[in-house]
Amino acid sequence: MSGARAVVFSSNAEAVVATTDVGSKQVVLFWETNTVVTEGETMKGKYELFGLLLVLCLITVCPQLVSAGRRPDAGLPDASMVANESSPFKYLLYAPQNDAGDNLPLVVYLPGGSGKGDDLNLLLDNDGFPKYLAQGLLGDIPAYILIPQLPTDKRGWADMQTSIHELIESVCNNHNIDVDRISLTGHSMGGTGTWALAVAYPDLFSCIAPLSGSVRLSEAAVRALADTPVWAFVGSADSIVDPLPSVRFIERLRLTNPEARITVLDRAGHFVLPRLVYLDRSVDLISWLISQSK
Repeated sequence: MSGARAVVFSSNAEAVVATTDVGSKQVVLFWETNTVVTEGETMKGKYELFGLLLVLCLITVCPQLVSAGRRPDAGLPDASMVANESSPFKYLLYAPQNDAGDNLPLVVYLPGGSGKGDDLNLLLDNDGFPKYLAQGLLGDIPAYILIPQLPTDKRGWADMQTSIHELIESVCNNHNIDVDRISLTGHSMGGTGTWALAVAYPDLFSCIAPLSGSVRLSEAAVRALADTPVWAFVGSADSIVDPLPSVRFIERLRLTNPEARITVLDRAGHFVLPRLVYLDRSVDLISWLISQSK
């Protein structure tokens, strides 16, 4: 197809890279593979070359959308990682269009339970942040975005805390990322995981934004998040995750952390919250996430 070009480096290069033009935009596609973590070893990456087929589809109503094999995730490179808490689990890594120059922020998104498994398409089939990102609905984001997938045999993100921490370290070591601007967000099970991971590693994140997440009020959790900017979102009509614990936690946290706040969306249910938050330009949550620095 005219207007498309691919540049693929050898298997000994640092990555497998392809670039493709869609209209006036250039999207960079690359795949990382075989990142391994073992106890007692430092994290190291190995890249291998594999066959690459690009099929472009230009959508008039959404020119940012590039489709590979009619899938809406061509802008999201996928990878596998083996970590010491889990069987191999996968993740999506969004690379900004222009990642040269100064270090860039990293946004970590934890999906909800509907994205569990070993098929990355599950993350993109459901209405939510990964789908909005893949379809270009969030525009050009000047940051890396990491979206891990929870394996089927794990109950929740609390079972993966060490593995996710190691994955974040690996991504930071292999890409042009500002370690003082690593933010965390997620919805539903991912919102609960956002609370838990931030409490477990309070010095890792510049800010957090849990959506429809469950959090238990404890003095230990309040102390852990005393210096972390927090913007929580809940729906008043959520029948899946009770919004009141988040409200009470923020009320208590604000006694020691003036940068903690919560937005309660009136009459909003559980599953509509990602659309109401991530796509609302007046909220502009992504800009808030990448603007915070430790």
